[in-house]
Amino acid sequence: DHGHSCDTVVDPPAGDTLSYNNFIKPMLAKGCVQGCHNPSHPKLDLRPPVSYNQLLTDGYHAPYVDPANPESSLLIRHLRGEELLMPQGGPAWPSEKIDSVLLWIRQGALNN
Repeated sequence: DHGHSCDTVVDPPAGDTLSYNNFIKPMLAKGCVQGCHNPSHPKLDLRPPVSYNQLLTDGYHAPYVDPANPESSLLIRHLRGEELLMPQGGPAWPSEKIDSVLLWIRQGALNN
């Protein structure tokens, strides 16, 4: 335990580093790929095999996550509706899911 505050995160045990492969990637696959963010999207493909690289380096507006400024990460801003709300046409993700993504970014946005 490194003293991370995980009070708002539902899935991972407190103090653990949030796993991209176990928590974030499945949320993106379920919530983003089916409707829009697949190979037919011109800017961001969030299918599991490519989602990490798309978010960090390959997507049109990459990086979509900023570990130095997690709150201002483009991914978080879209999920919160501060930019065009994603998923477009809703429903918005519950705050617990967004908080999980935010924690992952705070922990360095690792491909783990």
